[in-house]
Amino acid sequence: MQVFQLRRRQLVLSTACASLGAGALQSAAAKPQLGELSDKLKTAHASLKSVAIAHRGETVLRYHHQPGLGDDTLHNVASITKSVVSLLYGVAAQRGKAVPPEVSLLDVFPEAKAWEIDPKLAEVEVKHVLSLSTGFDRLGATVDSDYQDFQKQFYGPHFLRHALTRKVLGTPGDKFYYANMDAHLAAMVLQRAVGQPLHAFAKETLFDPLGIRGWDWTRNAQGDVDGAATMRLRMADLIRLGELVRSGGLADGKRFATSAYLDEATKRQVATDIPARGPNPQLWGYGFLWWTATTAITHQRAFYAAGYGGQFIYVVPSLELTVAITTQQISRAEGAKSAALIRELVMPVFDRV
Repeated sequence: MQVFQLRRRQLVLSTACASLGAGALQSAAAKPQLGELSDKLKTAHASLKSVAIAHRGETVLRYHHQPGLGDDTLHNVASITKSVVSLLYGVAAQRGKAVPPEVSLLDVFPEAKAWEIDPKLAEVEVKHVLSLSTGFDRLGATVDSDYQDFQKQFYGPHFLRHALTRKVLGTPGDKFYYANMDAHLAAMVLQRAVGQPLHAFAKETLFDPLGIRGWDWTRNAQGDVDGAATMRLRMADLIRLGELVRSGGLADGKRFATSAYLDEATKRQVATDIPARGPNPQLWGYGFLWWTATTAITHQRAFYAAGYGGQFIYVVPSLELTVAITTQQISRAEGAKSAALIRELVMPVFDRV
């Protein structure tokens, strides 16, 4: 591996990518536009931590913006965790353990029938928690306070009872609402389906086989992982996971996840309030714990995982492209700079008219 180190920042252009099973990688000389991109990244926003890019199955760029960061650095990827949960659902489906999306939550959690539940809970299906369109009462939580409210319940003793005894105010499937509570419910559905702790299932079926090591995932006193956030991964891991979804669940000739599920997960299931860009607004929205969009120049289908403060796995299947970005988690506004970086710096290199 060739490593070119700058005094306070690093750009790593590899000549081999055993982790992705690819052949020789293209060098900076063979792809001068990547050298230009790395120069532009040096002046990117201060909260940027690292960038990695895979193109046509090869990792062509690894860049670390701040001193002390390297390929073994673990990054808190925040709500990218949600999209990993979705991928794990596809892994469970491949093993015949996933609950069909059309199944009612009451069938997954029959103990809720003994609680004081809204009669409309019977209409809330697994696909509605996966698409964050349950219609549950938000109990006063806003976009800014939702995670704090979820954390209070996650670390309490009765998360499931609290989540399932909320009123169902809307029609399930009608409206998207970004709710960490519902994302964690999706993780609880999956854990119930696979019959083992979700972190153990992830390690056994996905992380170990893909060579993802040293990862971390917060658990509560009951041993449940945080299905909404807090997973910590390396940049190479983010690329591996993005590439696995891009390939429809295949890696190194082995099928990890069901392609039919991943197709559904990465296409729009419900509209969001994010304004569409370009001529294909129907591609913008939310799938099953993945965001959907189009590229900035040629408006091709894209999907992405996003975490607070600007964490991204951005995938464009038609371009055979996966981009991973991590940042310091300062604010949503600061996080928008990562989206702009993808749109204005990265995509012009690959998304050509």
